[in-house]
Amino acid sequence: MERAKELVTSFGKLPVVVSKYIPGFVANRFLIPMLIQAAQLLEEGVASKEEIGLLGKKGIGFPSSGYTATRTALSRLAYRG
Repeated sequence: MERAKELVTSFGKLPVVVSKYIPGFVANRFLIPMLIQAAQLLEEGVASKEEIGLLGKKGIGFPSSGYTATRTALSRLAYRG
C-alpha cells in the first residue's frame, strides 16, 4: 500500500485509500453530479457560463472555471458513450 501511495504522490496527485471497492475514481463520483448541475443551470438559463465559471473559480476554488470543467467532462463522457 505504501508503495502505491508513493507512486501516486510522485505523479503530483493525492492518494485516497478507500475502505470499500467501488468502480471508478472517488473524485469523479464526487465531481460528476456537480458538473451535471452546472450544465443544467446553463441549459435552463439560470446562470451564464461566466457566472458558473466565476462560482467555480472564486466560490469553490476550482483551478479552471466550472463551465470549462463541465464542458470538458461532458464532452469526454459523450465521446466514450
